[in-house]
Order: sequence, then C-alpha cells, then structure tokens
Amino acid sequence: MDSAAFFIGTLEIANLFIAIFIVYFAYQFIRKTHRHIDRRPWELLIGASVVFLISELFAFAKIIYGWEIVGLRNLLQMLFAALILFAFTHQHHLIHHQDSIHIHKKKPGVPPPQP
Repeated sequence: MDSAAFFIGTLEIANLFIAIFIVYFAYQFIRKTHRHIDRRPWELLIGASVVFLISELFAFAKIIYGWEIVGLRNLLQMLFAALILFAFTHQHHLIHHQDSIHIHKKKPGVPPPQP
C-alpha cells in the first residue's frame, strides 16, 4: 500500500468517526428539545447528518471491502448539500417573518414559553 492510499484511507475513517459524532449530538439535541416550528431547520440538519453518515459508510465499505456503487456517493453528497441549503433557506424565512427571536434558558420545573 502506498502512502497516498494510506492517507486517503485514514481521512475516510476520520470522516466516518466525525459523521458518527455529528449524528449522535444532533440526535441528543433533537431529543431534548420540544417540537416547534423554529426547530424545523435543525430537523433538516439532522437529516443531512444522517445522509452524510450513510455516505461515509459507503466510503468506508469501498476502502475495506472494495464495494462501490457508481454514483451513489455523488447522489448522497447532492442530497446532503440540498438538505443543508434547505435548512438555511428555511431558517432565513423564519428569521425574516418574525418580529423577534428569543432564546430562553430552560429553568428546572418550568415549561418552555409558548409562542
């Protein structure tokens, strides 16, 4: 194995671990917040992080087993970018159609404020 292939393999494995952490922390965020219209962009971002994880799993399978489905990673990367773009445009829409945006710290035993 030459050093370039080793370096590329190492980066793919690092991307896989990063993708796992992204999905884990995004899931923890979604699990601990209440469903609300302002949370919609974050739900799109967790979907994008899952697509990124799947893409990296395919990259890992290509390195370890030599499996490759032609064009699948490109399709997943396009879907990932589209979800990120849609999350940003949705967040932009939410910001411009509200009078104000409030961020509240959760107090123990007190339910979150309702819009």
